[in-house]
Amino acid sequence: MSTTQLDHMITMVNQIVDNCPGQEDREQVIATAETHLHKFWARPMKSAIIAHLHEGGEGLSDTAQEVIRRLEARRQRAG
Repeated sequence: MSTTQLDHMITMVNQIVDNCPGQEDREQVIATAETHLHKFWARPMKSAIIAHLHEGGEGLSDTAQEVIRRLEARRQRAG
């Protein structure tokens, strides 16, 4: 995956988090954003953003990082 593609995904995750309803409830935002990524992002995109988090997660907000951690946990539970 190119740096440009990864940068675009980082921007998208941060925007998804920023635009989730219920901004006053961080847990709701995390759950909503994680469900969105799970349902609508292709497997290679999910893998790339998880790998980016493991490499330090540069550019991702704290909330976006938690969303990706939970996405990874869901993938691990699913096998």
